[in-house]
Amino acid sequence: CISSLPKLEAQVYEKLADAYWYSNDFASSMNFYIKELRIGDSLNDNKIIASSKYNLAWIKTLQLKQFQYVNYFYEALQLHLSQKDSTNIIILYQALGSYYKEYKTKYKYANDSCLKYFSKTLYIFSNSSFKMHASGSYANLAEFYVDEKDYLKARENSLTGLNIAQKNNDEYNYVYNASILAESYCQLDSLIKSKKTIASIEKFLSNPVYEPVRLSIYNTYLNIYKKEKNFEKALDYSIKYKNLSDSINEKTFNQNLLQKENDYKLEKKDKVLNELQLKNQLQTVKNKNNSYIILGLGIFGFLILIILYFLFKSNKQKQNTNALLSTQNKIISEKKLEIEQSIHYAKGIQNAILPAITDLKKHLPHSFIFYLPKDVVSGDFYWLHQNSATTLLLAAADCTGHGVPGSLMSIVSMDKLNHAIFEKKLTQPNQILHSINNDIKNALKQDATNTKQKDGLDIALLQINLITNQLLYAGANRPLWIIRTSSDSATSEFIEYKATKCCIAGHTELNTQYQQHEVHLQKNDFIVIFSDGYADQFGGNSGKKMMTKNFKELLISNCNKPITEIEQTISQNFTNWKNNYEQVDDVLVIGFKIC
Repeated sequence: CISSLPKLEAQVYEKLADAYWYSNDFASSMNFYIKELRIGDSLNDNKIIASSKYNLAWIKTLQLKQFQYVNYFYEALQLHLSQKDSTNIIILYQALGSYYKEYKTKYKYANDSCLKYFSKTLYIFSNSSFKMHASGSYANLAEFYVDEKDYLKARENSLTGLNIAQKNNDEYNYVYNASILAESYCQLDSLIKSKKTIASIEKFLSNPVYEPVRLSIYNTYLNIYKKEKNFEKALDYSIKYKNLSDSINEKTFNQNLLQKENDYKLEKKDKVLNELQLKNQLQTVKNKNNSYIILGLGIFGFLILIILYFLFKSNKQKQNTNALLSTQNKIISEKKLEIEQSIHYAKGIQNAILPAITDLKKHLPHSFIFYLPKDVVSGDFYWLHQNSATTLLLAAADCTGHGVPGSLMSIVSMDKLNHAIFEKKLTQPNQILHSINNDIKNALKQDATNTKQKDGLDIALLQINLITNQLLYAGANRPLWIIRTSSDSATSEFIEYKATKCCIAGHTELNTQYQQHEVHLQKNDFIVIFSDGYADQFGGNSGKKMMTKNFKELLISNCNKPITEIEQTISQNFTNWKNNYEQVDDVLVIGFKIC
């Protein structure tokens, strides 16, 4: 019972924080969430840590507009994903969708990320036993479409969310969906419906919880009366809107909040500094006592004072040196933390840009992607695009370097791939490689006068006809492997289609042509494309590279297994081979079977 007391205390702090939040008292709310986080850290309880970080991130980023704290969302999401906690995963997806909607002017792909995270919540709801609680997700999507001025989709989603909330007696989401529906009706010139919808929720709007909704309703009334040319009432609601907005902003921007969190972060450092200060104070007292004794000893005291003077001077120099080192160490630690937070934030962006593995499995059910970055962010990336009802483009790419430089190169490369598909309307792999080679060289100014900028990438690009099993392949330094098994699984034939011996961009000339191969896939074929990270890993008993030969033999010996077992074998073999050696490069292996 005694051991459970801290967890109960954390629960009490969370409830108190929630209560203050609902009253728009963000300062008191943050104070209790930080106390909850302290307990979670002391217990190493991931559930408590994730909950408090989620709540702190929401107040910081969406209430206080401090967007740099988004890493709290990602940290909480990783903890819930590791625990397979579907309910809280949905909550974090909704929060990240709201975050990118709020800061879409700061990020190039914010709209895509916003729509992606909101859609993910509906996907989880639709495949779970609690789909009747999806009203909040429909409201988020509806609000997104209002911002995009797609009022028909906004009306459709808010009506769906409204009906679900009504069936479940969900007052909050009922009010939330109704406010968005009213704005949709107004923009679609259904002003009577808009007024009726507002009238159905006006009894709730006096509750402080619905202050943001009341602000939205004032704006809707303002738009209604403008369209009705009733400018007196429009002015009245314009004033109401401004007064309420100012009130909310006044509650929001409380400068004490940041200080409370900083106090917690510096608490352990302060403890150490206080101990050092106490030691320095004791030393000073001892020095004074020694001085009084020395004065009483006359000549001997005078000699000792001279000695002490030099000792004191030396000690002072050491103290100054230590103080300087302490300041420099503090600056280095702060810079290191900022860099780590930036890299983790970049990881979230890179993960959002990468396609979902479920998208690949939707088209190729017997497939896998083994993706293991060396650092937080990666220079290897995978890419896919369904360019027609029957064909799918799939790529495995390895950019120059790894970590931050590699990840920047991967984003440039994915952008040029998308440009070739969506803008130039290219479909043939060799044409696409020709296009991105020229585009990347032009983007990075890789001409005869620029000899320093030689970054590029290796890539294997496939076009797969999902009906006829016809495959087109073109590659830049990355081959295509096919392991063809007989119908009785007695024999296996290894087939390799070699890539063009030059990379994309870098030292490759403009207008380089890439060879294209056409392959007719057969039943039981096992197709593999990959980067060089797997075969180049050091390990084993001798500490040497695995080598392409051993990687090939591993695939051949396991090709008759189900695709999930092949993926597990590839993952386990890499872990066993690497053992205690450092991972030397990003690793990417993509495989699928024709069944």
